[in-house]
Amino acid sequence: MVTVSNLIEHEIKRKPLLQEALTQGIVSFSALAEQLQPKIADKLGKEVHVPAIVMALRRHAERLQESSRQKQ
Repeated sequence: MVTVSNLIEHEIKRKPLLQEALTQGIVSFSALAEQLQPKIADKLGKEVHVPAIVMALRRHAERLQESSRQKQ
């Protein structure tokens, strides 16, 4: 089953610059969520609220930051 989190992860992997910005913590989660919302809703086939996307982005960013720290 496809989830908001899966779709966010896929979108971030497709954009290395965005992935790097999330790793460094220099992205506005709300602004990014608003931008991604139509695409995520379309792929899921139902309405998706911006706060759900923000939470998925924050969790993904935490994983990226943790992974980055482990590599150093």
